[in-house]
Amino acid sequence: CALPIYSVKIDTIHQLSYTQGFTPSLSISFNQPWYGMLVFGKDSKISKIRHVITPGIGFSFVPPINQLVPNYYKSYQSGSNTNTTYSIYDQTLYGTPNSSRRSGSFTFSLCNNLEMKVRSDKDTVTGEKKIVLIQSLNFSSGYNLYGLPGQKLSMINFNGTIPLFFKNVSLSFNGVIDPYAT
Repeated sequence: CALPIYSVKIDTIHQLSYTQGFTPSLSISFNQPWYGMLVFGKDSKISKIRHVITPGIGFSFVPPINQLVPNYYKSYQSGSNTNTTYSIYDQTLYGTPNSSRRSGSFTFSLCNNLEMKVRSDKDTVTGEKKIVLIQSLNFSSGYNLYGLPGQKLSMINFNGTIPLFFKNVSLSFNGVIDPYAT
């Protein structure tokens, strides 16, 4: 008893029809800087300390494309009991648009900047000199609505730059915190 032989023929001759491959997405974000100022008296060498904090929040959503475009994916029988699914855009110039699964996430961030002004006799215009204490100190993470249970929160990323007291020399650092590490 001989088994049937299955083969797949790839048709590279496209008919005159119009199709469009796309991945729709929706995203919105909001960032608002907040300024805090601490002003010192006239007897203090320090004039002011300014803290700029910029919280940010965002949302993005990508629906599953196979629910929006019914003929986006097709299938053929590739074995006696096996069906293979493919996109009509496989092996095209730009490839298959990515989105057979939906995705949705919230992102949040917190950016900081800290500066100080000191009184200076050398500055004849304002009488103050600006000193950057923390050029940047940033935190960011996200929450995946469709992630695995117990793993929806993303890694918490942080980075920063602190100028040193030498001219044009600064200390930069970054790291990642795993919220699920024990």
